[in-house]
Amino acid sequence: MHPDYKSWISRWGTTEEALAAMRLQVAGFENPVRTSVLLVLSDPDEIWIKISVDSVLRQVYPNVELCVCTNGSQRAHVLKILEGYADDERIKVRHLPGKHSQAEAYNVALSMATGEFVALLGPGDELAPDAAFRAADFLQSVTADVIYTDEDQTDAAGRRSNPVFKPYWSPELLLSTPYAGRLCVIRRNVLESIGGYREGFEGAEEHDVLLRLSEKTDRIYHLPGVLYHRRKLPGPVRPEKDPVASLRAVEEALARRGEDATVQRDPLSGSFRVTRHLAGRLKVSVIVSTLEGEPDASFLEELERKTSYPVHQLLAASGEEKSYPAAHNASQLFPARAMNLAAGTADGEYLVFTTDRMRILDPGWLPELLAQAQRPSVGAVGCKLLNPDGSLLHGGSRVDLSGLAGYPGEGASEASDGPLVVDQAFNCEAASAECMMVRKAAFDMVGGFDEERLPTAFCDLDLCFRLQEEGLRNVYTPYASLACARPDVLPSEGEIAYMWRRWWANLVRLLYYQRPSVHRLAPRAMDEDILMTAISS
Repeated sequence: MHPDYKSWISRWGTTEEALAAMRLQVAGFENPVRTSVLLVLSDPDEIWIKISVDSVLRQVYPNVELCVCTNGSQRAHVLKILEGYADDERIKVRHLPGKHSQAEAYNVALSMATGEFVALLGPGDELAPDAAFRAADFLQSVTADVIYTDEDQTDAAGRRSNPVFKPYWSPELLLSTPYAGRLCVIRRNVLESIGGYREGFEGAEEHDVLLRLSEKTDRIYHLPGVLYHRRKLPGPVRPEKDPVASLRAVEEALARRGEDATVQRDPLSGSFRVTRHLAGRLKVSVIVSTLEGEPDASFLEELERKTSYPVHQLLAASGEEKSYPAAHNASQLFPARAMNLAAGTADGEYLVFTTDRMRILDPGWLPELLAQAQRPSVGAVGCKLLNPDGSLLHGGSRVDLSGLAGYPGEGASEASDGPLVVDQAFNCEAASAECMMVRKAAFDMVGGFDEERLPTAFCDLDLCFRLQEEGLRNVYTPYASLACARPDVLPSEGEIAYMWRRWWANLVRLLYYQRPSVHRLAPRAMDEDILMTAISS
């Protein structure tokens, strides 16, 4: 186990006192939902069957049942062990005499379920003792159809490692990788309404199901907490995931949705890249923020030379009174107002907000942003930004605790004994004005940047939240890469107070609640393209 993760478990793991408190709390649940855990067994060793079954029976939440389907088991101990649980009314068993597909076995287990919600459990895997409680507690206040949690791995000795702290719900990310993983708790009648698990997607049944569920409901939530432990055993094992089947599931999902797009596998990350085709020649106005009277000449030259898609209009948002050909200049204005005035003169169908500190790394950055922004359901689109030395600055935008707390610098201090909020380097719910694209119609619909309350800072984050309020989804693509020298901007007290007052719930949802030591694990386990590429579970 990585020492940082071991320390995190000892500090933030669920104690016996906390479990006892959960048992008492259950009595006050107004909606005591039942969860049916589905377990498919072929021929695992005896110890792994018992560990998985016992992890369900040890749940502090009592309203749980276990539905076991034996899929053509040939080893005598499988049935013998299950017979030993015959007196426990929480366990149901059905035997398939011959070997069937995993999807069919899942559906057999599903047919036995009586709970409002179901969840898969693999042989040898374990549920945390508070897993069912956490899901049921969440459902007391949130109407959800799908809840997915964080997970880690356990070895043969039960040592935990490789935590996967997952991001919040992103339909775009799901097209790139089956990142939701387990534990994944699904409302049973919604799962049944889409026909359950499908044949022909061996190794990608769960990815296919979640893709189809996401077309049926948007009530899908991430519940933070390592509540599922996958068993990792030594020696060669059969891969749990089939990238070919997953790719086909993504292709079929796009076809069902009527999206003009192609899918290809990224051999480096193992994820999928969805390339959406542009609907004709779309006009793009690029608005360049500059600290000088006119944008840096080298940036303008690079913009023209390194961008594969034609820029319809170039506008400058500046605080200096200097003329600039074919551009708008705002006189002695704060950044938000300058950008609003420039956007007001734009006649492109799409707006790109950027700065002359940007350096273009990929000629296809503009059409990549445009392919996302042209979708009617999308608000703002963000890209991957690098520091001048090539290291990652952020993806989409950065939720910066230092700025929200009103002090310079990045990250959080380790001085406090409480849970620390650590900057979130990846954000698929917002985009940064360092490089952001948005349809002009959507920008105008929400009234542009809030120049009155947020004249110098947070206006881009606020814009993204208001786009969400209008039912639009902000997205991040790592396939548009730029480099940027980021200036330090210290917001005013009024701007900080307004953001917390207006967007408390949104901000809290975007921040990691964990020790900095675990946060340092994340960039290695969840690499820089995490939000559209490789989240491995």
